[in-house]
Amino acid sequence: MHLLSAQAGAIQQEGEAIDLAQSPGDYVFASSADSELAMLAGAADRAGEDGLRLANTLRLSNNLSVDLWLEQTVAHAKLVVLRLIGGAAYFQYGVDDLTALCVNRKIPLVLLPGDANPDPILQSRSTIPPDDWSTLHRLFIAGGPDNADAILSAFRELAIPSSGAPRHLLPRGEKRSLAAVVTPISPSPLVGEGARRAGEGVLLGLRPQPFPRFGLWHPASGVTDEAGLRALHTPSSGPMGQLLPGGEKSGPVQAPYSSPPRGEVARPSRVGEGGAEDKPRHIPILFYRAALEGAGTATLEALIAELEARGLAPVPIVVSSLKEAACIPFVQQVLAAFPPAAIFNLTAFALGVSDLDEKSNPFAGTDAPVIQLIQSGRSESQWAADPQGLS
Repeated sequence: MHLLSAQAGAIQQEGEAIDLAQSPGDYVFASSADSELAMLAGAADRAGEDGLRLANTLRLSNNLSVDLWLEQTVAHAKLVVLRLIGGAAYFQYGVDDLTALCVNRKIPLVLLPGDANPDPILQSRSTIPPDDWSTLHRLFIAGGPDNADAILSAFRELAIPSSGAPRHLLPRGEKRSLAAVVTPISPSPLVGEGARRAGEGVLLGLRPQPFPRFGLWHPASGVTDEAGLRALHTPSSGPMGQLLPGGEKSGPVQAPYSSPPRGEVARPSRVGEGGAEDKPRHIPILFYRAALEGAGTATLEALIAELEARGLAPVPIVVSSLKEAACIPFVQQVLAAFPPAAIFNLTAFALGVSDLDEKSNPFAGTDAPVIQLIQSGRSESQWAADPQGLS
């Protein structure tokens, strides 16, 4: 049966093929996790890399979709990397045809599990040294911007032709003279499933950078501490200051309160210099560290920008979980250091704080209102069409 390919970007239906219409690039990465795709897109933007091509395997569930993608994009790559949740069985057609294509064209292929557990089957079907496979797997598990930058460096290294001399990768910020570069290895040809380049691998200097379980963060500084966040709230140096003639900055200047026009939110006013209202109105924002691991901070950045535009002082708090023992006292300490006017909570699960003692309640010690914010994974059109709303 002949299947027509749908337009790129269309919602995929059962039996319908999607043509990603993706131009060729040096490095191809595919995953079913949008957070991983966003993480590597951010790394490519920081590095000015235009040779990276990203695809979501959920849009490649039709066999014709896979065929079109392999022909138009993958066949011209220098390296192909897939992260597969559930192993090869959940993308069997794609894995089989991808393996055959990469072997025939001598394109290095890396098949990685989508979780922290090593997958011997995926490793055996990859065509890079086991040491490099393990290093790349650990970098993905660690996640976050620093490790994403290292992953992009690893892609460049693994894509070097077999006749080339790979550069020795070092931890970020470390330099070494040319005399210290490792001796080139001689890759063996990719002749079939399980083929390997000789040697111990080329990713010798890459080490995953650990992510803290909790901390403070701001788009202007990344992960920071109390002093760093206070500096951002200071009118003379913070993003809320307004530039004056001569290069000086002032704090937020707002008119006294008046009823806002219909449809607009009332903005807080500030009294004269030295008054009680000159103190920053802190708005802690609690969110999962997964947002940083997967570079999913667009919502946070927009929220912080809006709060700052209204003269408020956002306090973004990274937590792995509000139920994790180590995170609870940290949140309590932050709320004590930055007394909140209100608390925005982006973590997804209810705590039932009325049943918790003070040691287990992250909001103990404050009576500020907690406003629960919801992020949906559905599109706006699906939300509007569904009588049940968000899922």
